[in-house]
Amino acid sequence: MKRRSGWIAIGLTGILAVSAIAADRTAHDSQSVAAQAAADTIRANGLNVGLNDHTAVAAFPGSPIVGRIVQTLQTKTSLPLFGPTWLPMKPAMDPKPYADVSALLYATKNHDEVTLIYTDKPVAINSPELTSQYGGLARQLGDFGADAYPTHAAAVKAESRYWVFRQPSGAAEHISLGGGIVGVVSNIQREHVAGNDQTYGDITWKEGAWTFQVSGSELQDNLNVAKSMVAYIAKHPMPEKAGYVSVDNGGDGEHTEADWVLGNDVLHCGNYHDAIENLQMVESTELLTQDTWKKL
Repeated sequence: MKRRSGWIAIGLTGILAVSAIAADRTAHDSQSVAAQAAADTIRANGLNVGLNDHTAVAAFPGSPIVGRIVQTLQTKTSLPLFGPTWLPMKPAMDPKPYADVSALLYATKNHDEVTLIYTDKPVAINSPELTSQYGGLARQLGDFGADAYPTHAAAVKAESRYWVFRQPSGAAEHISLGGGIVGVVSNIQREHVAGNDQTYGDITWKEGAWTFQVSGSELQDNLNVAKSMVAYIAKHPMPEKAGYVSVDNGGDGEHTEADWVLGNDVLHCGNYHDAIENLQMVESTELLTQDTWKKL
């Protein structure tokens, strides 16, 4: 649906091999300067990175995974590091929480990407065990990351190219999503299966500068997800920036991805299991400075 093949089993090809973290003073100083510049931009423009201007309560308090990710990435990339400070403790469809979360990391000068994986015990970042024992899609919590561009205009243009929603075909219908929000239903298909009438269709709508789409299931199922998102956003408005949220509503979860522009960066946050949990992760996204991750 978009630039990332985020929901596939991940091998170790191209994944950074992580050794003991040694302080690289030059890289650390460069990162500190970049992070401070980003923080200054946020303050000067009155911007929140996600939805909140405070640190959310982090899940997995005994295993500060976000802090460990920042420690590792800050020597690998010059990007200011953004990421969620709240993580769901279990997939929405599972009966009990997992013990921990670990991560596979990839970073270059202008790009970083973190895949979060549920584990039954503490597992080191980028450990081969994450693919050999926890490689199934059900164990993927989601991902987050960022791409840097030379200008804000370039970031906005790149983000618009990333997103290729399912294009509408045939006659479109309008449907109420609550709160005065009206969605457009497209790609409508009606079937009669085993004596039952079934209707399929994608739901797309806009709120502010954001565009949303829910697809992949029966229309009523997609409508339930869309309405729950609209109700949540009514109480937790999205960042005042251009952004996109896509939900592939499958039988094994609401595979959700969000991208939005902050300055010259395109930020990304995904959740494999639940659309609302993805919005909560977006809500908790912050500039992850050293002071931030020490609190997590």
